[in-house]
Amino acid sequence: TPFYVTLNNDFLIYDKDWLKKMHAPFANQQIAQVVIEGTGCWLDKDGVGHPLPHPSLKADYVETCCMMGRTDAVRELGPLFDPAYKFCYCEDSDLSLRLRAKGWEITHIPLNVEHIGNVTLGDDNYSGAKKYLIPNLQIFKQRWGKYLETKYF
Repeated sequence: TPFYVTLNNDFLIYDKDWLKKMHAPFANQQIAQVVIEGTGCWLDKDGVGHPLPHPSLKADYVETCCMMGRTDAVRELGPLFDPAYKFCYCEDSDLSLRLRAKGWEITHIPLNVEHIGNVTLGDDNYSGAKKYLIPNLQIFKQRWGKYLETKYF
């Protein structure tokens, strides 16, 4: 199939035609990922992601909580999410940076969504998926350290 979709279990989408809306930007052959507005983030020098203060700013990476992607772009890279990362932290920032390094573009669209916070991860910082944050961040910093050196915050 030419496209794939990722959707977290804690996202509700209220747009009836959301798949058509997400597919439309792919008319631009350079687009590899389409995500919903508000999922773009900037990285600080430590590799930690922060929400963009304004959607017109270019994101370092996008969260893949609701994403449509071009299959052939990912085939250039290997697995969609690098198996070096355990579930849920840094794999989306790594994916965005790998795509951009190959010349692909990422864009976002507005969709009417609701995020039911902490359903996927829970609230406990030491159990479940949250225990992978620090080891995944270490892998990310080793891999993308030169890029992170360009960050000032």
